[in-house]
Amino acid sequence: MDISALPCPTFIKSSIENIASRHHSLHIFTQVKGAYTFENSSIYIHQRPKKAIPTFVVFFQNIFKLLLKSPARALHIWKHYSSLNFYSRIKEFNRIAPFYIYTLDVIHIQWLKSIIKLQYILENKPCPIIVSVRGTQMFVSPQADNEIHRKYLELLPKVHAVHVVSEALKKEVSLYTHSPVYLINAAIDIGFFEYKKPSINTNEILQLVSVTRFNWIKGLSILLDAIYILKQKSIRLKLTIITSDMPNEEFIYQIADLDLKNEIEIKNRLSPKQIHKELLKNDLFVLPSISEGRSNAILEAMSSGVPVLCSNFNGADDLIVDHYNGMLFNNGDSNDLAQKIELYFQKSNTEKINIAENARTIIESSYNIDSQTNEFINLYNRFVK
Repeated sequence: MDISALPCPTFIKSSIENIASRHHSLHIFTQVKGAYTFENSSIYIHQRPKKAIPTFVVFFQNIFKLLLKSPARALHIWKHYSSLNFYSRIKEFNRIAPFYIYTLDVIHIQWLKSIIKLQYILENKPCPIIVSVRGTQMFVSPQADNEIHRKYLELLPKVHAVHVVSEALKKEVSLYTHSPVYLINAAIDIGFFEYKKPSINTNEILQLVSVTRFNWIKGLSILLDAIYILKQKSIRLKLTIITSDMPNEEFIYQIADLDLKNEIEIKNRLSPKQIHKELLKNDLFVLPSISEGRSNAILEAMSSGVPVLCSNFNGADDLIVDHYNGMLFNNGDSNDLAQKIELYFQKSNTEKINIAENARTIIESSYNIDSQTNEFINLYNRFVK
C-alpha cells in the first residue's frame, strides 16, 4: 500500500488496522514524520527518509535486497532515472524498489496524484494495482493544472481498478479511464464516536462548528459572509473552526473586514478525540465546501449526533437527504446558507432529534468500518491470482 506520509488521516489508519486484523499482511510504503508504529505486527512500514544520510543508508539496503532478488530489475530501475542528478536518482530508487523487493498480491495507491510519481510501477506492474480517488485530487487538481489532467489521461488507464467514495467521483473518473471503478463508501469507526442527542439551546447563542482547511475549495469565505448576514439581523452566534493548518491572508482580511473577530474561534491541530469533544459542544456542523469527494468530517458529525448543513456539491445527495438526515444549501450561495442556518434553529427539538437519529442510522448501516473492510478485501481478492 502506498501512502504519501505517516501519520495519515484517521480514516486510512482505521482501514489499514481493520484489514490487518483480518489476518492479512500489509506493507506500507511511505514517508514518516517522526516515530510512528502500528500495534498490529502484520503491518510493515517501509519508509523513505527525508534527510540525506538516512536516504543513502536505505538506498544501500534496497539495492542490496533487489540485486539478490532481481538484478535485472535493479539495473532497469537505476537506468530509468538516469536523467536525474545522483541524489534525486537515489531517492526515486528508494521510492520504486520496495514494490519489487517484496512479494505483493495487490498494490493499493491511496492518493490519486501519487500515480504520477509511481508511473514506473504502472508501466512495469509487479502485481495488480488499485488507486483510490478522493475529492480535490479529481475535482480540482486536473482542472487547475493541465499537466495533471494530461497525466491522469495517460496513467489512469494503466491501473487495474479504481476505488471511489461517491457516485459523482465515479462519473468523473469515467472521463479518464475505462478501467473498472468500484464504489466503496468512506467509513468511520462508529465505536469511537459517542452519540449525543441534540438538545435545546438555552444560552441564546447559536453554536456552529466546521472541520476544514484554509483552502478556497472549502468555501469558508461563503460561510463568513453568511455569518455576517445573520449578525446584521442581530442573531447571536459563534463559529468554531477546527483545522490542521493556519489561516491564510484572505481569511484574516475577511474576518477583519466583516468585523467577525468575536464570532469566530479557530482551534488548530487537535487530536481525533479532541475534535470529537469539540463537535459535541455545538448545535450544528456546517460544511460550505465548493467541492468534496466525501467529507469524513460530515460522517463523524452525523455519527456524533451533531446535525449537518452542507453545500449541495456533486455527490452530497448520496449522503444527505435534505431535512431528513441533514440539510443542504445552494453551493456558493451565502444568502441561502444564512437562511438555512436560521431555519435549522427554528426547528423544534423533536425535528432536530429526528435529523440526528436518521443520520446516525445511515452511518451505522452504510458507512461503518467493518462493512468497508469487507468490501476492500473482496476487491483485493478479485485480483489475487
